[in-house]
Amino acid sequence: MALREGTVVAGFVVERLLGTGGMGAVYRARHPRLERLVALKVLNEALSSDSKARAAFDREAKLAARLDHPNIVHVYDRSESDSGLLWLAMRYVEGGDANSLLAAEPQGLDPYRAVRLITDAAHALDFAHARGILHRDMKPANLLIDQDILHHGERAVLTDFGIARTLDDTYTLSGVAATLAYAAPERFQGGPSDHRADIYSLGCTFYQLLTGQVPFPRADQAAVIAAHLTAVPPAPSAVHSGLPAALDDLIATALAKDPNDRYGSCTDLATAAVDALASAPATVIAPVSSPHRTLPIAESSPGQRVPEAVRVPDTDRRALRPRKSSIARRIGIVVVALAMLAAAALAAIAIGHAIASRYVTVGSNGAEAPTSLKSDLRCLPGEGLPTSDRVQLASAANVATI
Repeated sequence: MALREGTVVAGFVVERLLGTGGMGAVYRARHPRLERLVALKVLNEALSSDSKARAAFDREAKLAARLDHPNIVHVYDRSESDSGLLWLAMRYVEGGDANSLLAAEPQGLDPYRAVRLITDAAHALDFAHARGILHRDMKPANLLIDQDILHHGERAVLTDFGIARTLDDTYTLSGVAATLAYAAPERFQGGPSDHRADIYSLGCTFYQLLTGQVPFPRADQAAVIAAHLTAVPPAPSAVHSGLPAALDDLIATALAKDPNDRYGSCTDLATAAVDALASAPATVIAPVSSPHRTLPIAESSPGQRVPEAVRVPDTDRRALRPRKSSIARRIGIVVVALAMLAAAALAAIAIGHAIASRYVTVGSNGAEAPTSLKSDLRCLPGEGLPTSDRVQLASAANVATI
């Protein structure tokens, strides 16, 4: 049962319902003391009354709260061990989730935008994997969209770390039906699973962002599970002919039945996605007018932020890779400019020496200084100086003004 507006949970004042799922509901709520909004996730009462679920929740909530990364939603607080309800207070993200983007673009997102979002998710997952934490519920609903001007208006932040793992061994199959569309085959086979299950789910999510549909749309849960176990991974280009064939190979690798045949990390998948679009001919990817047509620079180690983004003009996606001839031409221009500057400097030095040699001996043998130099002498301070010293000082002043 959804909580009403104004309901107080552990001091948090509920403002409105954000969404519901098999595990519980998420509300926008106000912190009682800090006067800031939070996303308050309240788990179902059935889970709160299960002692095994409560113990697992406490353990995993502590782990999730330690994940400090720009692409992971920060956990601020959680329920006490003896609390009546299980809840988490997390950072509130205003922009909704990737499902809301797909609702606005049901045929799939602009591929460049999809790659950027999936790259953010890959960074978050690899960061957690490096610390021994699996997500196990990677899907568009858990990929929140944060408004970030520095990253071209938006970035993706991943939520529900650890919580899906908490309930994995305690909740019924019907309770996680919404996640079956993204679950790796090994999760249905009773054996252990590792970070490569998250890679599979990331591939399913990427496929949906590109096409607007899940990889294995089937009429019932049993058929979905069977497809994950036996069906050939679908090709995005079969849904949208404007997508490059390299993305078909990417999805086939990410959704390989054998975990050993998948990418080694989520960042490897994201790097392959960047390369797939960067290497595609300009005529392959159907032109789409979008403010999000950018690609991230892939990183080499988990946890690092993407430093910049390469803007891809709608008229020429090949601009992702600078041409060697263009680079050589620019180097040549720089070399010529430096040579011209050096020649000008040498000419100035030669002129300076010529002028200095004209005046350097004036006055040393009692000869009268030239008329132009006499006017300069009258402008110099220190009338008590010997004539030769004043002449040399005037000569230096003349050279300095050339």
